[in-house]
Amino acid sequence: MGLMEKWNQFKENRRQKRITSNKNLIRRDKVNKDERLAAISFFCELDDLSLSVPILLSRFEFSADNGIVDTREKEKALEGITEKGEASITHIKDHLRRSTRIAWPLKALSNLVSEEEVIQTLKDCLDFNDVKFDQAKVDKNYDLLCYLADYRLENYAGHLAHFLDQHDERIRFAAAELLVAQNDGEVPHLLERFIYDISDENRRLRKTIFLAFSEKGWKLSDPKKNIEQPPRGFTISSNGIIAKA
Repeated sequence: MGLMEKWNQFKENRRQKRITSNKNLIRRDKVNKDERLAAISFFCELDDLSLSVPILLSRFEFSADNGIVDTREKEKALEGITEKGEASITHIKDHLRRSTRIAWPLKALSNLVSEEEVIQTLKDCLDFNDVKFDQAKVDKNYDLLCYLADYRLENYAGHLAHFLDQHDERIRFAAAELLVAQNDGEVPHLLERFIYDISDENRRLRKTIFLAFSEKGWKLSDPKKNIEQPPRGFTISSNGIIAKA
């Protein structure tokens, strides 16, 4: 091996050691804050996107004890990811599919793509499998439904109905609120069954559905069907219109 080859190998070995050392600093919450911020800056400046972006995204996987420090570091990582431009998009989407902490990666994605692409990514991240025994996946679905509430989803009500039958009450409630926010004629039909549900587990959800029917002027499909114990403050006319007293 010639002298130049040895020198190049020495530089590459040194570079790899710096990458490994800084990667370990970013992914640990119990380290000196100045060292971790320096590690974030290192990857913000690193040209190799296949390394830098995934590692910067990993900073969003935990919260530092000091809220001010935590926000400063995440904002620095967000800036570094965004500045790398369109080449970051695939890495961000992959991270969103895997991670259960989506707030900051979603900010990064929103800085780089259209609203339509953000909506589609959120849809792609929803897990329609039976996840009731995996709390992290349940929580992620809940977060995704809450974020989707900021958008109008065309022809998607039937898919969202899946979450009305989930074990976790938060999921059912978030799905119902998201459906209510849509301009979709299928929604009243999907939600009407909760009008007749007097179970304790759906008490909050039922009241929300009553309110939605009253505010939007939705008519019950069968005005003659008996409704037991309607929530206080609501009346039901003979033609199936719910009103708030």
